Amino acid sequence: KCQAKNLGDAVIFMGKQPIADINAYMSQADILLSPRIHGVNTPMKVYSYLDSGVAVLATNLPTHTQVADKTNAYLAQATPEAFAKGMQELSKDPMLAKKLADNAKKLIEKEHSYPAFKNKLYEIYDSISVS
Repeated sequence: KCQAKNLGDAVIFMGKQPIADINAYMSQADILLSPRIHGVNTPMKVYSYLDSGVAVLATNLPTHTQVADKTNAYLAQATPEAFAKGMQELSKDPMLAKKLADNAKKLIEKEHSYPAFKNKLYEIYDSISVS
């Protein structure tokens, strides 16, 4: 299908890859995509995407907006046209892509990193009164 759309030089579908290699592949990307069209659970890959330093394009659905918002990801409506528009806008605006990627990385460090988890856990322990 890529060749029929003249995308052969711009898009690579690599199939499954070893988990140990994923960060290296993500760092080579211009945009990381999460095109879910339904569901409410956040895919685990979204956390890795947001932490990658690469702009994220996702659909504007609860499956993504539980973690991401318009300050740290490009959220498109869940239609092929809107998603394509998001790809075009991020491709044409590297400053926007960098701003979103930087904000996403800060979000992960602040809210979803191991140190953030430890702090939240300690807060819970501290709030428990022992009688």
